[in-house]
Amino acid sequence: MRKIISGAAFMMLMFSGFNGHAQKYCQQVTAAFSDTNAPEDLKKLTVERLIQNVKNKKRQADIKLEDGLIIAKIPCNGNEVLSHYFPSEKFAICETYEVAEIRDAVAGMAAISESWGVPFDNLINNRFAYGASIGTCPINRIVQFRTLADMPECKKLLPADLAFVFGMPEKDANAVPVFAVKVVKDPSITINMMKDARTSLSFNKVHHDVQLEFKKEYKTTWEAFTKKNSGRCVAIMLGDAVLSCPMLMAPIANGKAAISANMDKWQAEEMAQRINFSLPLEVLITEVKMLD
Repeated sequence: MRKIISGAAFMMLMFSGFNGHAQKYCQQVTAAFSDTNAPEDLKKLTVERLIQNVKNKKRQADIKLEDGLIIAKIPCNGNEVLSHYFPSEKFAICETYEVAEIRDAVAGMAAISESWGVPFDNLINNRFAYGASIGTCPINRIVQFRTLADMPECKKLLPADLAFVFGMPEKDANAVPVFAVKVVKDPSITINMMKDARTSLSFNKVHHDVQLEFKKEYKTTWEAFTKKNSGRCVAIMLGDAVLSCPMLMAPIANGKAAISANMDKWQAEEMAQRINFSLPLEVLITEVKMLD
């Protein structure tokens, strides 16, 4: 990683132990923003969310933003992993491919799987195919399906921007839906456009939903996106999982959206929190060293 130099004025944000006693830090992690030209307010917000994530997880850290780099000192605990302090989950709403658009490609994948000695029906149950979902994959077959999808012979059959992304497993489920998502470097809808995510009681008065609201200046962006994709499914994603993949029936002009996934109150609150504190900018760890 090349050295990153920032002409911005020195900035510092710090969060230290919150539970009333000092804790020894034994590692120092240096991280950079993948977009070094990102606005300073987004860099500052990213660090604030890193700090809040640490606090929410009841952990301790000393995190600073200094000369365009993130410096984090973390405790001496063999059970800690860097992902606890630098979560990589990114929120985005993406376009998808409908099952009908890739039917021939999926049939080709099935033929390759059969020649590989694995019946495709063992990997994908297409009785549950709908919208952008090609069906469900047993949780214990996910690795096999990923291996198949990554084979060069299969990639040649599929659009270059297509990625198969798994949905969130429901409670006690033994399979998850598989969605055909258009993955691009810069998604049309990102966390930076969101005002907040909050929970609400579902229309059935049993489950809970997560309500999304866009910032005022991005309402027209959301409306244009929903107009373009009316009659199609869109993937609401967090990290490498699809939270929900609803079909847009008409353009949405009020700057709102909802995630309905048969969640209980705790699950909905956890999802809303993960969305609210997902990072505006991608962070790359460049150095880890031990402290004296």
